[in-house]
Amino acid sequence: MKTTIATISALTVSVSLAVAQEHAPGAPGKRPSPEQVFKKLDTNGDGWLSLDEFKESPLGKRDAAKAEEIYHKMDADSNNQMTLEEFKTFRPARNPEEIFKQLDTNGDGSLSLDEFKAGPLAKWNPAKAGEIYHKMDVDSNNQVTLEEFKAFHHMWSPAEIFKRLDTNNDGVLSLEEFKASPLAHKDPAKAEEIFHKMDANGDGKVTLEEFKPFHQYHGNRGGAGAAAQPPPAPAE
Repeated sequence: MKTTIATISALTVSVSLAVAQEHAPGAPGKRPSPEQVFKKLDTNGDGWLSLDEFKESPLGKRDAAKAEEIYHKMDADSNNQMTLEEFKTFRPARNPEEIFKQLDTNGDGSLSLDEFKAGPLAKWNPAKAGEIYHKMDVDSNNQVTLEEFKAFHHMWSPAEIFKRLDTNNDGVLSLEEFKASPLAHKDPAKAEEIFHKMDANGDGKVTLEEFKPFHQYHGNRGGAGAAAQPPPAPAE
């Protein structure tokens, strides 16, 4: 199970970086949008991904069997035609304990800065890895414990961010609530644009279910999650 989750988690990073290098050779590590990744994989341009197209991704070329397993997990309606929506909304479960255990390579029960920098996050964004490590290390003893790691991981979950933005606790976000976020203070017009993109049914209210998929994809690229989120916790 651990290997499967690790492989699935690597999918977006590996495919995204491959596409990013092609689209922006001067900016290594810049991550393209899900739409860009999907379009790159959809080689015949028919608007959906076949298994054969998916196997042409960097992950598929490394491990065709795993790519097929992941494809069928992402193909929610099992019709062998992965749509953009299926591609965008799929996210593997992340277990903080398992992530921590994988990062704690010497098994001493805490993460050193070197161990954290050897993880997937540092490979994606080395400059941010140290900054995030020191935020997690609440007591500044250069040892991040499991409890510190879990607290940080939980703090930046979509549900927790949504809860903080929902100031009247009615279970939905109004435009006024969203425009009170740090993002809106920096760019009110952008905040309003993002709100209307999240509000899928156009009822003027953003539910947690509408917030989650948008946050997962856009949070680390200046979108909804930028209102209150650092770069992502390392994937397994």
